[in-house]
Amino acid sequence: MSKLKIFTIIFIVFLLILMWLIVFGYAYRLQYSSVSFTYDMHNDMYDLINHIHKLFGDNNIEYSIAAGTMLGQARNESIIPWDDDMDSYIRSKDSATVENLLKNDPLLDYNKAGFGYQTRFKQKSRKGYLDIFIMYDEGDKLIYKGHRDKTNEWLYKSEWDLILVDFGPYKVYRIRNEKDYLDRSYGKNWEKNGKISPPHGKAKSPGSLLIDTKWSKYYTNYFRGKKLYE
Repeated sequence: MSKLKIFTIIFIVFLLILMWLIVFGYAYRLQYSSVSFTYDMHNDMYDLINHIHKLFGDNNIEYSIAAGTMLGQARNESIIPWDDDMDSYIRSKDSATVENLLKNDPLLDYNKAGFGYQTRFKQKSRKGYLDIFIMYDEGDKLIYKGHRDKTNEWLYKSEWDLILVDFGPYKVYRIRNEKDYLDRSYGKNWEKNGKISPPHGKAKSPGSLLIDTKWSKYYTNYFRGKKLYE
């Protein structure tokens, strides 16, 4: 074997090791955050969205998963491995009914937010929460208010065409044409490019890390059952 081939092999191995060190080194740095993240948390989040799905269905409330939750569902029918919340949209005509349902549900806590509502299980041992964005009619679009950092996350009214899709162990509602929405919100490479971010509201955490989503299953398996955020 020539010296050039040996050097090339060594260089490729070096690059692979460096890539793994970057990904897992970043995850280690995230331990300085103060949010506990385990796969029990994702189980709780799945149970929460299923509870909301049944609650809304029993009361004829239309909803769609949204934002990163739709992104995870479109990629691999699950929560993004490093996500710590879920997102959904409702129509403004249903907002008063939804607030009343959340207020009177014995299993849920909720609070009002600038964009709508945030809800979680009352049981303190159950982690994760769901943001419910109220979508208002504005011309040919549906938009939400009070969340300035997500200006591209809107829908055309014609896109409010809901289908039932698999999401983890359950089924949820999602708009039929998710691709155009996700292209607007995350760029046209959302199927390939992922972004590992710190927990919500943790300004002192390290910044986001871009990865190829084909590596996410290895990242997921490595941290399964462990605390990613300490």
